[in-house]
Amino acid sequence: MRNTGTFKTLNNETRKALHNRLSPSLNETKRYTVSCLVFTENLDNRYSLLWCAYGHKLKMFNTTTWICNPNDISFSSVITCMCSDACDKLWIGCVKGEIFIVDTIQLICKTQLTTIVGQGGCQTMTYDTLQNRMLIGNRSGLITIWNTNNRQRLFEINLEDIYQKSYHMQQKIYKTEMLLNLRNQIEEPKTNFSSSTSPTDIISTLSNELKTIQIYDNLLFACYRDDYILIFRIINLDTFIYEDILSVKYTPESSMPIHSFLVYKHQLWISTSCIISVFNINYGNKKNSYHLIMKKHLEDDHLLTMLGFSNYICAGSARGYVYIFRMDNYELYKTFDGHKDGVCCLCSILDMYIISGSQEDDTSIVVWDKEQIKDDIATIRL
Repeated sequence: MRNTGTFKTLNNETRKALHNRLSPSLNETKRYTVSCLVFTENLDNRYSLLWCAYGHKLKMFNTTTWICNPNDISFSSVITCMCSDACDKLWIGCVKGEIFIVDTIQLICKTQLTTIVGQGGCQTMTYDTLQNRMLIGNRSGLITIWNTNNRQRLFEINLEDIYQKSYHMQQKIYKTEMLLNLRNQIEEPKTNFSSSTSPTDIISTLSNELKTIQIYDNLLFACYRDDYILIFRIINLDTFIYEDILSVKYTPESSMPIHSFLVYKHQLWISTSCIISVFNINYGNKKNSYHLIMKKHLEDDHLLTMLGFSNYICAGSARGYVYIFRMDNYELYKTFDGHKDGVCCLCSILDMYIISGSQEDDTSIVVWDKEQIKDDIATIRL
């Protein structure tokens, strides 16, 4: 959806839920996509902030007054990803590979870490809450793992390497760039996701460009841009096992680019073109299984980002919509039409708000009232 210079007419559902609209492009000479949004909480409300990545600048909005701090923090290249840790620090990744750490209390950038090398610089990052580690990856699938307590660089892993060395030998263990003991070679039941291709076919016919990663419990999900997701089990501090691969394409020759995915409450949601695929995650002692339970058609649209809250999936679309799906029956529950360009990032502020940010032809941030979104949440059970 493109900005035509006219105002959009908001429907009643949108007006009811829309709490506020913010403009990070105010006083800026160039328009950028709102690429990332992160909320950081502090007991002193003066320091509870919404952080917005806008080009090479980091903007800060007070979540009580919604006033933007006039003192932006600027970086040497465009911000591509960011994530907060448990130590009141915000990790910033840039397109040229630079990693910066911002103190969310003092509101200053205090540290620059070793630059990530390789294709795409800092492509994606995710925080491991169980081990207090930040995982940062480039497009080639090289993941650098950092201790967030002391900012020590621990080790690197190559996801494609783990897969290639593990699949043909029944999942060897990968530990800090060393292959260790073979797993039990007894054949385990196959998952029942619909695909006419083997994992070898999936990998060999596609580029290996990593798009995004997510930690869920002791699992690492890695989404590759063309059409597959690699899944690894994290055994301990430095041991990763390739567990499974999911693809939503129909034949080895076809391609179904993945626009976004989300793992939340034992469900895996994948958006490809106009199709949403939902998998159920069934935990096992040695290996989990991933069962396709639903495919939904989304008319002339696709999802650029997803966020889970309560028993709902909130999704931002390429046409500027914010969709709310129920997790019990997978139905589209509500549609909010608040942006004039694609919605590319979402974040949650406690139990109060959902925040959406849009691409460069709109560059707005919309604050949505959660109470209006989930007004009958008591009736929904998974």
